[in-house]
Amino acid sequence: MKFTTFATGLLTSLLILENATAFSIQLPKTGASTTSLFAKEKGTIQILMSDTGGGHRASANALRDAFDELYPGQIEVDIVDIFTDYGPFFPINAFVDIYKIMAEYPILWEITYKSGATPFGLWFNELVLEVS
Repeated sequence: MKFTTFATGLLTSLLILENATAFSIQLPKTGASTTSLFAKEKGTIQILMSDTGGGHRASANALRDAFDELYPGQIEVDIVDIFTDYGPFFPINAFVDIYKIMAEYPILWEITYKSGATPFGLWFNELVLEVS
């Protein structure tokens, strides 16, 4: 499969999923539609990812490169490590470091996963959602 064919299919999927949590498309203030964005107007695509070592940054860079190749000069791609750049407080702003430690010790994954369903875990999730 050629890169261009793969990228075109991927971009088509992104356009279909433009309202998905992980991707947002910011159109110019003219109110242009998404299809005219690529034809006429410069727009911004923001890719939210987490730099946890699972290839997220490489995937985001590949998407940026695909946009640059298919629509040169028409799209600005902003890649954001959502936890590191916008985490308001601990433990959210330390998620990448915590993730890397937990990846080394699977027992920590198990404890964290199972504690999420306990009354304390549910309460803590609610607290984090309210505060952030």
